[in-house]
Amino acid sequence: MDAQAFVAGWKHEKTSYIQMLKHGDLQASQQVAALNLTPTQTEQLWSLLDTVLTDTMYTLLLGLDGAANIGGVQQNFQLNLAKSYPPMASLRQRLLPSSMRTPNNSFKADGSAAA
Repeated sequence: MDAQAFVAGWKHEKTSYIQMLKHGDLQASQQVAALNLTPTQTEQLWSLLDTVLTDTMYTLLLGLDGAANIGGVQQNFQLNLAKSYPPMASLRQRLLPSSMRTPNNSFKADGSAAA
């Protein structure tokens, strides 16, 4: 995967996550619904969350490239999916909040959990 495809993948993940927040049954989705916001306030909140996720993912990408700190450490990283590393599904299962975990850890194209 080249850098352009890598960044495109992150953009897709952000968009999918926003859709899961808007239309899913995640704990965060329920918290947003419980706010009882007006339509204008709801759009402002989604815009805010989109900006926060964009900034966070951009910072993480910069950190992987060595251009920003990750946890107070600034260095170049190399992603390597050699056989000695745990499968990505295993990593994802450990990193996902419990509200996003599924038994088979699969997701539909829109980001929602697959049946």
